[in-house]
Amino acid sequence: MASDKECDINNVTKDENTTETAPQTTEKSGWLWKRTKLSKQWEKKWFSLKERIIFYGDSPDDTPKSFTLDSCEVATCEMKSKSYTFYLKPKDSQRKYFLCAENEPELQEWMQVICLARSYGQKNSEGSEACVIQ
Repeated sequence: MASDKECDINNVTKDENTTETAPQTTEKSGWLWKRTKLSKQWEKKWFSLKERIIFYGDSPDDTPKSFTLDSCEVATCEMKSKSYTFYLKPKDSQRKYFLCAENEPELQEWMQVICLARSYGQKNSEGSEACVIQ
């Protein structure tokens, strides 16, 4: 797991007054680089987001691992070894999943759809909650 010294964190916050339009889907699939838990090497993995669950694995037909985005912490971060990085930290877990997109537009797409998926189906939704990606 990376320490805060390895990853400069830029939190993603909720802003009820934003006028930005988020994507209107909670599904996205594609290749992302994932940092391994033990060796901290970067491996290319297929990720698929469906509603509030992220599935991932070695190919589109092989995504055996998953975690839910319910109350998941999400933030962009700057790492020395990679650009366009962010992390996801599931609720009730000490693990942070460090991920890397190929470019800035792809990073923004993933962050927006993840924010939308996190807020999808929330019980207390008195108005729109949009994410502000910093």
